[in-house]
Amino acid sequence: MNNKFSTIGAAIAADENDILQAFRQINDSLNLNSLLMFDAIDATKLFLNFKEGNKDELIVANYKRISENRKNLTTGWTWDWISEYYELDQNNDYQEIGQDFSTLRAFM
Repeated sequence: MNNKFSTIGAAIAADENDILQAFRQINDSLNLNSLLMFDAIDATKLFLNFKEGNKDELIVANYKRISENRKNLTTGWTWDWISEYYELDQNNDYQEIGQDFSTLRAFM
């Protein structure tokens, strides 16, 4: 892996055997036909305004994501991330295909 700025890239550079073992253990814990999805975010871009939340719309090909984050200090320095996902139908209307809710924690 030649991406020295990625979280996984940094972990592999540190000790490839440790990260591979972690992925093996995750794989062994998954149910049959399940899927592991993860993302590493750049918090400096996501949380541009620490006093207020952000609302964002992203369109890629036939898909649209509307997301919002808002401060949630009940569990520490965290934010709630709420997203709705849409797909463009044959009539050029977006139909909702899913939702996502996550609580994100910032580390400095």
